[in-house]
Amino acid sequence: MAYYLLHGDANDASGNGYHGTMTELVPTTDRFNQANGALQFNGTTSAIDVPYSLPFNVDPFTITAWINWAGSCPNTYTAYSECVIFMRENMYALAVRDGTLQFAIGTLSAKTNSWQWINTDVKIQANQWTHVALQFDKGSIASVYINGKFIKSNLYPDRVLYADPFIMYYGIPLSIGRRTALGGTPFYGALSDIRIYNRVLTVEELGQLAENNTPQFTTAWINWDGICPNHYWDDNEVLSLAESQFMHSLCGAEHYSLQFIHWTNRGLGLIRVLQCL
Repeated sequence: MAYYLLHGDANDASGNGYHGTMTELVPTTDRFNQANGALQFNGTTSAIDVPYSLPFNVDPFTITAWINWAGSCPNTYTAYSECVIFMRENMYALAVRDGTLQFAIGTLSAKTNSWQWINTDVKIQANQWTHVALQFDKGSIASVYINGKFIKSNLYPDRVLYADPFIMYYGIPLSIGRRTALGGTPFYGALSDIRIYNRVLTVEELGQLAENNTPQFTTAWINWDGICPNHYWDDNEVLSLAESQFMHSLCGAEHYSLQFIHWTNRGLGLIRVLQCL
């Protein structure tokens, strides 16, 4: 649904146009030691805000991110040392609180609404890239994964994801790297490769996203001319201008070794799979 590479900007690489606005962010290296592959959050004023959009009130969902926590949370207004990774105020959030990964889901039952932080009891290693994921499955269970491994879940029986009328009325954005409405508890460290899905990913899919020793893969929609070629291309195959620009934003380099291109008919068009090396 949305894909934020954070390669020097907060643009949505999914093609859906959910671009964010950056505040006091500095490009830094990612988990591959690739320049401009991540954004550095200063722990006080840095943030990304994605304008309010109804699709982000999604259920089910999966949100994944690569984080490199600096080891402290300099600016906090709560009793906790809190660094928010992402938050949809009163709906869902993932944060490093007192050094552990914690999550919250806002839910609504027939009698009351609830916003409660759940502690995974897993310490996040400072100055080390870690893959984190939060899932919510159709009003029943929220689950957290770290580096592709299931960590903890929390049941929400007979409840639905709570879309706060305040958030909808005032158009409060989805925030990356800080609390949404209050603007406090910013993240301190680097973030990269944040993905938002409108479905629950499988354990296998989460494991693939958490694999940090392989080249990056992505897919891009292109116009289908009615032909379904099925072949391998040479490394010297020339990309179109649009493909070159897309790969530049993904890989952060001007030249790529294109190992292969595979076409798959999805009905709406063809997907071309490109590989950064």
